[in-house]
Amino acid sequence: MSKNRLENLIDGVVAIIITIMVLDIKDPITDRFSSLEVLIPLFLGYFLSFFYVAIFWLKHHHLYNKVKCINCTVLWTNLLWIFSLSIIPLATSWIADYPFSKDPIIFYASIMLITMILFYILEDYILKTKQISRNTKLINILVAILPMPMYLLAIILANFNPIISLFIFPINLILLVVDIQLNYKF
Repeated sequence: MSKNRLENLIDGVVAIIITIMVLDIKDPITDRFSSLEVLIPLFLGYFLSFFYVAIFWLKHHHLYNKVKCINCTVLWTNLLWIFSLSIIPLATSWIADYPFSKDPIIFYASIMLITMILFYILEDYILKTKQISRNTKLINILVAILPMPMYLLAIILANFNPIISLFIFPINLILLVVDIQLNYKF
């Protein structure tokens, strides 16, 4: 399989994921601004998830600048990764409907954690097989992997205080933006 076919598949899946998430935002029920209030959790969930998906897409795009051809390991790791990405709209919808409930928070954090782990496995495999080293500055490594234990912390905290665990998601988004700025050149 050519790398372009796989990149096109990823681009299509990302576009569909973003479209599904935005379609979940319903029209206001009245002609008053006050009717937008009930949409705030859904919009915040969409906002976070949109940028998570966008950052993953940017990281994938950058990673594939280094790839010449696709082997079976790269193909299957990508398919598992985009499968985990495709669950994000469900997790987003559930956490938006029940933003202070333990189970939706745990599910959302778990999907994000799985997606990050699968991307890290994919990235690590590609970099190793292409003999490309990671940026080895400690700050760059920490920023790249810190979101993973943070999602684990969100899962644990959701069992005790779901509201506090919600603050981990925007913090991780900021870490991922910093990771892109430090580790990727477009």
